[in-house]
Amino acid sequence: METKHLGAIVACGSKGARCNSFSYMSENYYRDVEIGLQKEMIKNGYGLMTMRIDFMVKNIAMPPMLKNDMVDGVFVIGGMFNDSLIKMLRKKKIPIVVLGRDYEDLDCVNTDYTEATYSGVKYLLEKGHRDILYISGPDRTPTSRLKDIGYKKALEEYFMQASERRYIKSEFSGDGGYWAVKTAFEKKNLRPTAIFASSDGIAAGVLGYLYEQRLRVPDDISVVAYERSVLTEYLTPVLTSIDVHKNIIGSKAAHMMIQRLQNPDLPRQYCEVPTELGEGSSVR
Repeated sequence: METKHLGAIVACGSKGARCNSFSYMSENYYRDVEIGLQKEMIKNGYGLMTMRIDFMVKNIAMPPMLKNDMVDGVFVIGGMFNDSLIKMLRKKKIPIVVLGRDYEDLDCVNTDYTEATYSGVKYLLEKGHRDILYISGPDRTPTSRLKDIGYKKALEEYFMQASERRYIKSEFSGDGGYWAVKTAFEKKNLRPTAIFASSDGIAAGVLGYLYEQRLRVPDDISVVAYERSVLTEYLTPVLTSIDVHKNIIGSKAAHMMIQRLQNPDLPRQYCEVPTELGEGSSVR
């Protein structure tokens, strides 16, 4: 029986944390994607139920909205989920659309993480920066590895090699970004002219540390962030950042889901939404 409701599962850093607290992963991606989802679903007469799942948990329980057959299909939002989640969802034999990751034979709306990061690092190189601190995401995320490839690609175009000293990892949070840049400055004794932060949450933490050190952005140091969200728009200065067009990702995913519901025998659907660099005032 059709319910006219769809489910959204958000793979988050900690289920009990506030959505955008400084110490945990920023969930701006999910909130912004949801705007696009809702717009397309309303046009087609569907409602949306959302549930946050802690991606660090090994044995995930079946969400009540699926266990009780309350939805006709489910969106999996973000690239941080593990295979056990998908295996569990497949048991319900309902359509699944993944947002933010390319996953085997499932319908997906994705981002070219490599090209997006490449464009941000290249922008800094074009501005004359050669001493760039690159702050990557955690190892467990497939997207971090793809971003790292883009970072190295940009350097190679300028006949440069990635330096272990100028590469550091962080959680996708303000707290992670703060401690990553603090480590670079105080333990590695680095003084880069520019920083590329692989999420807007990381960038917020970076700016916090730079403020404490009385380093002005962009006069003393330039910063580019990945994603573009309310954080990058409201921070001072407004950050130059990679816009992944999250509302379009949501809209495309909803359209893909409707297509799948109307025609279950369609071949696998895949869409990659182009990104662009949005110039703020954080790069000299």
